[in-house]
Amino acid sequence: MSDTPKATVDEIPLTTAQTITPGGRARIISNITPLVLANLTGTIEDTANKPGRCTLYLDASSTEALRRDHRAGHRRPADNTRRARVTVPTACLIPADNDN
Repeated sequence: MSDTPKATVDEIPLTTAQTITPGGRARIISNITPLVLANLTGTIEDTANKPGRCTLYLDASSTEALRRDHRAGHRRPADNTRRARVTVPTACLIPADNDN
């Protein structure tokens, strides 16, 4: 028997290919700055703009949450139904294919 601890699932990093696919859904995890973006979800729009970063097109509920959060640096009028786009580091994303 070995005394070496086994890695947990949380300790095994996902590769960029597993997490970042244009058209796929993703969730922003809590190691993001500003923290107001943590747990927002959306569709990955583009991964080619800047290495290590991608554009995320937030879903309607995440856009509404961002609108209501007083920490958000930008305000969106209540009658604006357009969804928000944010650029985030790929290391701050996890797949959200099963999210609703």
